[in-house]
Amino acid sequence: MSNHTSQEFVAAVHVALAELEQIPESSGLPVADRLTAFFFLLLDQIEGLESADQAALRASFSKEAAWFTSDFHEAVRTGLSAVMNSSDVPLVNRVLADSAPARFMVAEMLVQLLSASLGDDSEGKQRSAALSDKVLAAAASVLASQIPQKTADVFRYAVEADYLPISNIPFVSDWLGMDSKSKEA
Repeated sequence: MSNHTSQEFVAAVHVALAELEQIPESSGLPVADRLTAFFFLLLDQIEGLESADQAALRASFSKEAAWFTSDFHEAVRTGLSAVMNSSDVPLVNRVLADSAPARFMVAEMLVQLLSASLGDDSEGKQRSAALSDKVLAAAASVLASQIPQKTADVFRYAVEADYLPISNIPFVSDWLGMDSKSKEA
């Protein structure tokens, strides 16, 4: 039985991130493609770790990487800032998605998908690949949703038109980028 260290799993994250950035024009890819590519590159890196058998790799991953306090989980959370930075993600969503709680949830989702993939004994891992495709597509659609941006636009209009008379609160006007001239007009 081969035990893999936490650092081997962390190194897999760094390699997957580097490989993602080597994909031609990867920075212009939609978030769905970036997230999916990162996941499968990471899975390939982890499966490529030398191990006597899949059970040993799965046990090492479970022990060393699958915990939310692990160095691996932290590396995934950190790397997600770059992965989720895509032109189809509205600015409001980028701010929300790059928050610690959002990155934690996406990282945990990826770790659970990796665990499912490592434990999949179906031919060609078809079951876990299908699950991963569906979950990653759903997560990407949330990240790229226009709803938060449109909601922020409605809120901004309501404040600027004085339907919500809160523009005199300093952090509100600062957050909305309103200067004193626009408040007086």
